[in-house]
Amino acid sequence: MLKHILLALCFMAYIIENIGALEPGQRKDQFDRLVKCYDQMFSYGVITTVKGIRNVGNFKTLLIDIYTKHKLKTITHSGDAPETSVNNQGNNIRTFTSEISVDSTVFKNEDYFGIFKNIFTYRFKDVWEPQDLITKFNKMKYISSVYPDPINKFINEYSSDNATEYLRSASLFCAQYSVYPTFEEPVFC
Repeated sequence: MLKHILLALCFMAYIIENIGALEPGQRKDQFDRLVKCYDQMFSYGVITTVKGIRNVGNFKTLLIDIYTKHKLKTITHSGDAPETSVNNQGNNIRTFTSEISVDSTVFKNEDYFGIFKNIFTYRFKDVWEPQDLITKFNKMKYISSVYPDPINKFINEYSSDNATEYLRSASLFCAQYSVYPTFEEPVFC
């Protein structure tokens, strides 16, 4: 009888530990959103690479470098670039995008996933002082009032002293976006 009670307690501890655990596909979706956000922040000059990381000026190249360095299984998609993308010889340029396969060990468990997210995010840093960033965003709003999501929300709501913590820095914003793409946390009863 005592063995059954102990077994039941161990099983309950296992279940409680795994409540809310993400499936590999969900972890991949989170990481893809994180990459999308960092790509936009990098492209618009809000973040840059940290000292010691070679900045090639192209986010996709940095991403592929990270994947290669950590020997991650990737899926590469290729296709024709838009007609406006023509090299000096007048030939169409082929575009290549690469993403981590959902089968990668990175997405298999929460620990690997957390470690890899840290490896990825620690390569970048915010480049602007808060007031300078507000000035930059005001100039951007003057040029266009609409930017792609998620950066559009960041441009329009950024403040260094914002009561909403994730609107204080690009890295906090991207972390929040990766987990809650609508920026609405679920309510549990």
